[in-house]
Amino acid sequence: MTGEYADAYVIPGAGLQWNGISSRVYLSRVTTGSYIVNAQVATGTDPSVTGLTTPYCASGSGSICINDTWNSARIYGYENVMAAGSYTNTQRIKVFTHEFGHTLSLSHVINGSAAVMAQGQSNLGVQLYDKANLRAKWGN
Repeated sequence: MTGEYADAYVIPGAGLQWNGISSRVYLSRVTTGSYIVNAQVATGTDPSVTGLTTPYCASGSGSICINDTWNSARIYGYENVMAAGSYTNTQRIKVFTHEFGHTLSLSHVINGSAAVMAQGQSNLGVQLYDKANLRAKWGN
């Protein structure tokens, strides 16, 4: 997957899956100016991790937060790990969809067969369980 392909199709396709679920959530692509979430293709060092979300706190400039309000976040999709696993473009979109879910304050779920927020490749898109969790966090 080239960076251009990811920028044009994979990353926007992942973000758009969260639209239309809650009237308070709308993700759109911004190519210039400021952003809240920066999503990019990167090279990973752990072969078991395909993506990562790094939040930055409102309480400190550039500081990584644990239990604070996020100011912005950076999403990484690790192309070398996905390529080694022969991921399809649909599976690559799932990785970014999952990471966008984290930027919307969604956590990993235990029942992996019911949600895109489960770790692994069980579901390739936003499921009813994910939608319910998003509405619980953000409203209808």
